[in-house]
Amino acid sequence: MRPYLKNWLLADFDGIAVGDFWVLRPNDNNSELIYALIQGEKYQQIANLSTGTKMPRSDWEIVSNTKFALPASNKEQQKIGQFFKHLDEMIAIQQRKIDKTKALKSAYLAEMFPAEGERVPKRRFEGFVDEWSFETLGNLLIYEQPTKYLVNNTKYNDSNPIPVLTAGQSFILGYTHETKT
Repeated sequence: MRPYLKNWLLADFDGIAVGDFWVLRPNDNNSELIYALIQGEKYQQIANLSTGTKMPRSDWEIVSNTKFALPASNKEQQKIGQFFKHLDEMIAIQQRKIDKTKALKSAYLAEMFPAEGERVPKRRFEGFVDEWSFETLGNLLIYEQPTKYLVNNTKYNDSNPIPVLTAGQSFILGYTHETKT
C-alpha cells in the first residue's frame, strides 16, 4: 500500500509519511519519483544511520544533505515515478489475491479436518465417507537432531540455491551452496 496521505488531517495535504517521524512533501509535485527513490538501496542505507540512544531514529541532517542522482528531464522523472507506481499497483493487486487465497486456505483447513471431538470433517472430496482415525504426531514423523544440517560457512549469498532457515524456521537467514554432510 502506498503511504500517500491525501486528504488526511489537512484538506490540501499530498505527501509521503516515512515511519513515525517524518512527513515528506515533494516540492515539485513528483511524489511518485520521490517515493521510488526512498525505496532504493542508497536511501535505505542513509536513513538507517541512527542517532539517539533511548529511541534511535534516522538523522534528518544526514538524509536531507545526501545527494541522489536524478534525471535532468522532468518528463523522465515523471515516467520513472509512474513506472514504479504501476509496479506498486501490480504488487498490491497480487497481494490482494494472495490474501484472498490465504483466507480460502484457512477456511478449507477449518472444514477439511474434523472439529474437536468429531471423526468426520464438514467438507470432503467426493467418494470419501469413512470416519477418520486418530494418530499422535510422533507416529507420523521422524524427529532428527538438526546438527547434520548446520552450515559451516555463514557468508550467505542470494545466488546460492539452498535456503538457510532459523532454528524455528520462521525466516530465511540467507542462501548457501553447502549440501548435507
